[in-house]
Amino acid sequence: MRAPFGIGGCGLYPGIPAFGIDEKGWMRVEKARRRHTSQGTQLVAKAIQEFLEPYQVATDVGVKIFIPARYAEEIKNIKQMSFKKAVEWEFFLGYPSLKAIYTISHQDGILQKVTRQNITQSLNLITTDLSKETNLALEEKLGDSKEWTSMTLRPFVLDLVARVSSCLFCRNEEWLDLTKNYTLDSFAAGRVLRSWPFALRPIIWFQDAFERNGLEPRPADAQLALSVVAIHTTTELLTGTLLDLTQNGDFIANLREEMTHVLEEQHADGDGDAERVGKTFWKKSSLYKLKLLDSALKESQRMHTRDIASMRRIAEAPVKLSDGTVIPKGAFTWVTLHAYKDRNIYANPEIYNPRRFLDLRNQSEQENKWQLVSTTADPLGFGHGEHACPERFFASNEVKIALVHLLMKYDWELAEGQRPRDVVKGASERGVAGKRGFCSGGDRKR
Repeated sequence: MRAPFGIGGCGLYPGIPAFGIDEKGWMRVEKARRRHTSQGTQLVAKAIQEFLEPYQVATDVGVKIFIPARYAEEIKNIKQMSFKKAVEWEFFLGYPSLKAIYTISHQDGILQKVTRQNITQSLNLITTDLSKETNLALEEKLGDSKEWTSMTLRPFVLDLVARVSSCLFCRNEEWLDLTKNYTLDSFAAGRVLRSWPFALRPIIWFQDAFERNGLEPRPADAQLALSVVAIHTTTELLTGTLLDLTQNGDFIANLREEMTHVLEEQHADGDGDAERVGKTFWKKSSLYKLKLLDSALKESQRMHTRDIASMRRIAEAPVKLSDGTVIPKGAFTWVTLHAYKDRNIYANPEIYNPRRFLDLRNQSEQENKWQLVSTTADPLGFGHGEHACPERFFASNEVKIALVHLLMKYDWELAEGQRPRDVVKGASERGVAGKRGFCSGGDRKR
């Protein structure tokens, strides 16, 4: 297979327009790659505005072909476009200590099978446990004080999500630290490796003296892989939504009204311990009824996605798209996310409107299309097709449960009065270190 960046580090794909490669000479792609390392997000955003058709950019991982979102439905069904090989290349799965991520792309779909057949189908059984764990974690972290308390929001949410996500397995503090930090450490290692030319990477990373035999992942690898795809992405969604809602404080009252109404219905049906709102342990059927909350979450995901593209693939053979565009064998492709801000799809896309997707559900015959967990070409928050995020149903329940507890029990405000800016790491890496906003909470005693 042709290396996506070219064996010599200067391979462009024929017939595809290139962006950001202005210099001439054999080092031109390497220079563009280095420029992308520091300016990747801005370069790709500019290219999205300039090109309506597929184009190629020299990124820190290699030359990638960016494909407009309108091709997403087509791309998801092309078997020659390999998700597995794209993940293996981009995340250095041949290197020691990074092999846990291999489970994500395993050819037998181990992670997807476990998630879909075990976790997703068990949501009815585990939702109450998730709610109890959230309640317990908040009591330990925030207590019952009625005084305002300042905190750095993202680390607080990360601790909460790691604990609730792991409650199905254990509460061991050492394991919780490992699940939180493995993703950060893996991405940091990837950043270092991407800064070096391709031929030098195996030298920079000295291989272990003894390689494991075979390809079967160890159980610990699978657990770490789950943390990679779940904990930090869920943390970003919960943190971003809480920041958005805090900045639009009047809307929190509408959400509390919806939550209270659903709880009263649950209690009337004899379903749950609803003698006190704050102590109620939710069920999956009740969470589905929180349609306004679902809309607010999807809007925050739309507004503040940390990626600039989705649906990574490597072409295992030449692929001809419906418009005649040919994707060469070995090409690394991504589908762009610019549809998030497309005025032809969303009215006033630059404005946070927590009711946006609820209104679309009410107006459309395709109600399911606009749910948080739905995967479509617009938006691509969880990817699309066979390799769409398999944990999105669990994550949706987890985030909704957390927000019910956070909003019904506590008041929130931005300590500095302004939402912190988003941080995007570039075209090869989801940013996981931003969101340094401060919020304050006072116990509502509900």
